[in-house]
Amino acid sequence: MELLEEGVAERLVATGVVVATPLGSRRWELRAGRKVGVVRIGELTIWVNPKVTIARLFWLLGWATRAVFQAPGPVNLDETEDLVPALAEAFCAHTERSLRGGLLQGYREVDGSEAVLRGRLRTGDQLRQRFGLPVPLLIRYDDFLADISENQILKAAASRLLLLDGIGGAVRARLRRVRGLLVDVSDVPLRVPLPSWRPTRLNARYHDALWLAGLILSGGSVDQEPGRFRLDGFLIDLHQVFENFVARTLGAALERRQGRCQAQDRYTLDDQATIDIRPDLVWRIGGCPVAVVDAKYKAEKPAGFPQADVYQALAYATAYRLGDAHLVYAHGNEVAQEWTVRHAGVRIVAHTLDLDQAPGAILDHVEALAGRIARAAGLDPPYHVPAEMASVGVTDAQ
Repeated sequence: MELLEEGVAERLVATGVVVATPLGSRRWELRAGRKVGVVRIGELTIWVNPKVTIARLFWLLGWATRAVFQAPGPVNLDETEDLVPALAEAFCAHTERSLRGGLLQGYREVDGSEAVLRGRLRTGDQLRQRFGLPVPLLIRYDDFLADISENQILKAAASRLLLLDGIGGAVRARLRRVRGLLVDVSDVPLRVPLPSWRPTRLNARYHDALWLAGLILSGGSVDQEPGRFRLDGFLIDLHQVFENFVARTLGAALERRQGRCQAQDRYTLDDQATIDIRPDLVWRIGGCPVAVVDAKYKAEKPAGFPQADVYQALAYATAYRLGDAHLVYAHGNEVAQEWTVRHAGVRIVAHTLDLDQAPGAILDHVEALAGRIARAAGLDPPYHVPAEMASVGVTDAQ
């Protein structure tokens, strides 16, 4: 129970970090929402730690960030209990390793003015701004320098972490050293889109640090200036992390059997195409849907609608003309069970995935789950599409 200033609880609820229940007299009951991390509003700082270990959370995040943490890295995350310090420690380790060989340099187009021609003359600008005078020359040239997107992103992530609470003095000193190495690199203003980069052989040593910096600077960052209270911090949506992990690993396991999987498949529920649906994973063989899966970190149970996930799964099965739909929950939040819908004959199967296991055991569990989904669809090796499914297509799905 917390005593909060007026407006603070509402701002916290808007971030998704807490669910707040008013108790009167400015007292609120705060419960963890969908997100974990740290958020600061005014003089109040709230920490929300995940039920899974930090090491396991980072491993799960790796599947959405190009496997940053799938292999043993330079940070012993098993010894870290809080998310933000672990994030800062990991960023420092990866960035220091990336910069060990010196700053990456690249060509960047530069506009300037000089007394001699270098590169290409900006003829239009010369006529408009210099009225045809011969000097100074307005030119455009390619320069080989360190002020490139990759270094700008690393500097912005280090600056962002230095604004967060809970990071120890030793790690803060390392972050400042990183910024010092990047002192000649341009700053990226807050709330401005990040400069783009693409993985290449030339920037390979930067990849892990850049993918981690992208996590720090994109969806996980909270920085809301407008309003009476400034709110900032770093948050990770556990539900989204779990959904991404299931879609990627389970999709790969099903594709190893046969067919193709589409994550976040775009389709419509009604003939008029006005009600959009987007299941987390649809498995197709020969263009025909054979299974639909929705991942849920825990069940959605809004007031008066306790079976929301089941209703949603039934809608998916109906739209794709399937006899089964599958729900995958994190073990400990829900239990494995199944329901058969009256008069429709559609079976909704809820599976659970234990995230407290070792990574290899989790992936084995996903592989076994793929086998159960295949058998439920009547697809035994070599996974031929049953004749009754051959006429069911969704070629109009986007």
